[in-house]
Amino acid sequence: MIVAAAFVAGVLVAAGLWILMAPAFGGEVFARENYRGHILPTAAGVIAALAVLAVDAVVTLAVAAGAEPDADAVRGLRLVTVASLGFALLGLLDDLGGGTSTGSRIARNAAHRVQKRTESPSSTTSDLVVLGSGNLGLISVPGERRLTFEQITERWPRLIPGLAEHDGIGFVAVMSAEHGPMVVSANGVQLLDDGTITGDDPLSPYGPRARADVLRAVSMPEAPDIYVNSTVDPDTGEVAAFEGLVGCHGGLGGWQDRAMLLAPPDLRFPADGIVGADHLHQVLVGYLEDLGIRKQGESLSAEGHVNLPRSARTG
Repeated sequence: MIVAAAFVAGVLVAAGLWILMAPAFGGEVFARENYRGHILPTAAGVIAALAVLAVDAVVTLAVAAGAEPDADAVRGLRLVTVASLGFALLGLLDDLGGGTSTGSRIARNAAHRVQKRTESPSSTTSDLVVLGSGNLGLISVPGERRLTFEQITERWPRLIPGLAEHDGIGFVAVMSAEHGPMVVSANGVQLLDDGTITGDDPLSPYGPRARADVLRAVSMPEAPDIYVNSTVDPDTGEVAAFEGLVGCHGGLGGWQDRAMLLAPPDLRFPADGIVGADHLHQVLVGYLEDLGIRKQGESLSAEGHVNLPRSARTG
């Protein structure tokens, strides 16, 4: 009972002290800027210590008047009082001294690190949007139209050469106003439309389908201004991921290009194989059409008007 009464008394005393002392703590000597940039009366924490001291005094007077509170509760209150006064004194001295103590610096540095890691970026001075997925990088310039190789070179002369010359990058792919889709490496250029190569072939480490795959990707209307693909180790088949991953996929290079499909052994596959997810989709839809589950050329509506098993709804 005495503990509950002391808690309520402490809250009431603290509220009263704040009302009485708020004008004093509003003085410039107590004003400090916290890590969020707000000006606060940081010494106001001493009110909590004063409230504890006031409650301790009331309990002491009650004991002197003949009250018999729990001895352990009283001892605990004494410890709280001593600790509160000690921390309040340290904090007050630190505030009055400008907050230059080692403890204060550590606390502020930790607060700044937490703030930096958790807050959302409010603005950026960069004109580029850079995304990484596995060993594939996408660089875009926000705007209504995709920039060409020539426009990028005019705005950032060293951007494409600098990327191509990096040890972890195998090639960059861009759209040229003069030459169409093209790939650029440190030592060569390939025009994707006709396969013309100047210098070393940038796509030679990436297999026989590399030109067709990159041409398809660069020609997509939603393609970024610049594709960036990592290098590939010719001995291990490992690529240099742009993320901290054990394995990755998304770009070209190595054993990640060898896709796997688990299917019944009697399932028919095209003689020339399946290339890409869209081709696989067409093959699967073809099976549905052959079985009569789906009419040829029919597409499923969002409402699912065609009565198909869930596992057969591929479009």
